[in-house]
This record gives sequence, structure tokens and C-alpha cells, in this order.
Amino acid sequence: MKHIKIFEDFLNEKYILQELEREFDITLNLFDHDTYLQLSDIIIPKENRGKGIGSKVMNRITDYADTQNLKIYLTPSKSFGASSISRLEKFYKVFGFVKNTDKSETRDTMVRLPK
Repeated sequence: MKHIKIFEDFLNEKYILQELEREFDITLNLFDHDTYLQLSDIIIPKENRGKGIGSKVMNRITDYADTQNLKIYLTPSKSFGASSISRLEKFYKVFGFVKNTDKSETRDTMVRLPK
């Protein structure tokens, strides 16, 4: 039955805020699972890093989540060019993310509750 739930979750997820990719020249994988958002990755091209783009994108994502009263889950990763996990964790904490201690919805390591 666990495999069926995973497949149902996959079918129910919706890729959202795609317009941010064009607006900021980034790759964004943000999914709406109806009861929460899952941020898989924000990829900012190397030549555009350090210009505040990540903060602008995160502000838009958190504003959206707040208007929809949704939690956001994520797991920081160095897979797409980040220099360290701890640096990413500090970045996300600025936007209200904390350690996810309740793994009932997702196994992601950080969560942000709606404001």
C-alpha cells in the first residue's frame, strides 16, 4: 500500500510559480501537494549568484505559501552548486524555516509554517 500512496502523491503534485523561472532566469522546482508545498530546488546560474535573486525568489514563495496557508518543506543540498549545507540552512532560517521533527507528511529536513 505504501507504493500506491507514493504514486498517488506523485499524481497529485502540481508544479507551481513557474513564472519565477522566466522572471529571474532560474530553475525552480516547487510543488503544491494540496496540503503543503515542497521546494525541491532553486538553481541560480553561477554568474547571477550573490545578487539577491535567491532572497527575492524565497520572498515570493513564502508570500504565496502564506496566502494559501501552506507549510513549505525542503531539504538543503549541495547537488546544484551550493558551497555548504550549513550555509543553505542559515539562508532558509532567515525565511522562517526550522528543523522538521515531524516526518508524517514528508521526510524533508526543514519546514516553514505559514504566517
